[in-house]
Amino acid sequence: MKNSSMRRSLLLLTALAGLAFPAAAQLVDTSFTYQGELAEAGLPVDGPADMEFSLWTLPAGGTQVGTTQVVLGTILTQGRFAVGLNTGGEFGTNPFAGQSRWLEIRVADANGIYIPLTPRQEIKAAPFSSHALDAAKLGGQLPSFYLTASNLTGTLPDSVLSTNVPRLNAGNVFANPTNQFSGSGSGLTNLNASNVATGTLADARLSSNVALRGANQTFTGANSFSSLSNIFAGNGGGLTGLNASNLTAGTLADARLSSNVPLLANANTFTGTNTFGNTATFNNGIVVGSSVSSVFRMQLNGGAGVWRGALAAGGTTNAVVAGELSGVATLGAHNGLLNAWAPLSVNPSGAFVGVGTTSPAAPLHVSSGNYAPMLVESQSIAGTWLNLRNSSVGGTYWQFISTGSGNGEGAGKLMLGTGTSPSFSS
Repeated sequence: MKNSSMRRSLLLLTALAGLAFPAAAQLVDTSFTYQGELAEAGLPVDGPADMEFSLWTLPAGGTQVGTTQVVLGTILTQGRFAVGLNTGGEFGTNPFAGQSRWLEIRVADANGIYIPLTPRQEIKAAPFSSHALDAAKLGGQLPSFYLTASNLTGTLPDSVLSTNVPRLNAGNVFANPTNQFSGSGSGLTNLNASNVATGTLADARLSSNVALRGANQTFTGANSFSSLSNIFAGNGGGLTGLNASNLTAGTLADARLSSNVPLLANANTFTGTNTFGNTATFNNGIVVGSSVSSVFRMQLNGGAGVWRGALAAGGTTNAVVAGELSGVATLGAHNGLLNAWAPLSVNPSGAFVGVGTTSPAAPLHVSSGNYAPMLVESQSIAGTWLNLRNSSVGGTYWQFISTGSGNGEGAGKLMLGTGTSPSFSS
């Protein structure tokens, strides 16, 4: 399809007729009907055709106003057609603001390529156009003048305001949680304390029933401070029902203890039956009872090895031990740990020791109604040696020897010997 010019008279007349409107104090729909005639090689074109329409500021070049409107399947009858333009606001909401505009038309050929028709068609102003209202209504100003709020004067009646606009003489609900108010809030009522998110409430605004840290308080009601992290300071003389197991720091003064509690620095009298489960160490003397008939008794329910109920008097190296050894009451010398024997000295000052008598008449006095009051026994194969010694000047050792199987004299003999030491000699 080749380019062809429109019938200028029909084009201009119909375009302006579509823009005409009666004078009124309101904006006018800016859509309009464009009628034209299309011819090719001087002959009118029939059938459907795809067209594009665009509005420009100049007859050639210039700036496009709005976007391009595409009209598909336009019906042409003997070359004549009519289309509605700017029906969807393609040229903008106010494309005719008093300036001249030119309409460019493109028609698709058989290959779908849009061919522009030249020249562009001018859309001229009419007595009643969409950009100008009655001068008395607009005050001689362009519509854009009234798009700026600061140019407006007078007062709008409440009836034309949106329901979203609050009124001074009506109850208003500001439901948006992001609203912020400033100024005096003394007239506000029904406030919710849980909605106070910032700031600090002054002490003067609190009830006299609220305790303050910087003031003396008297709690007349029953109060429970159950958090273990609470810390109290001051005089606790009025506190009752205290739980001693909750004391985790500090030292209780001796004066706060009952007289029934023994103290390390005091003389203590135990009148009840007491059990000491561990090793008890006493640095000074122990007095048991207060009369001559009092007895000291220490009984153990068990011991290490073959010892049972042993009482050790002495140090950890040498001690006199009295107790039960292998089922026999035993008195001997042992270390304090009861695991090794030690030398035993009886009356080292020479005082008399009696066995079977309460009146010993010699350093060792053995008395018995039995015909064998004393037995000296040895398991040595050399024999059993009984030494007699005089320790004065010139004194010596005499031995009575009951020979054993390893003695050179043979076993079972009684021999008498002498020497300078208690060791045996033949």
